[in-house]
Amino acid sequence: MKQILQSLLDKAIDEMIKSDGLEGSVSEYTIEVPNNSDHGDFASNIAMKSAKIFRTKPMDIAERIATNLKHPMIKKAEAVMPGFINFFYRQRFFITIWSSRRQRMIHSSSLITVRTGKLWLSS
Repeated sequence: MKQILQSLLDKAIDEMIKSDGLEGSVSEYTIEVPNNSDHGDFASNIAMKSAKIFRTKPMDIAERIATNLKHPMIKKAEAVMPGFINFFYRQRFFITIWSSRRQRMIHSSSLITVRTGKLWLSS
């Protein structure tokens, strides 16, 4: 989950840098689980770490990312002072993934083997 979010944020920042005609890359930023669940499932400081590249307020960058970042996993992204982005996940997204993986596991464990003309089900 965290890796998906990091990939989405990396792509968003790279696209913003290119669309603004800027050069550079964002130094290391954090994605962490907030202590308070009201602040989302994950929070990132990427906007604060990229403020020098964009030469603008971290809050403006956070709002831009939160508004434009779209993925089926993300229910809501909100920009909060001084420039954090809080991410709230769709529980249904993970339930669907878990169900799909579970079905594949069940299917792969019910192998049909043919031995000397007889059908054997292995579990």
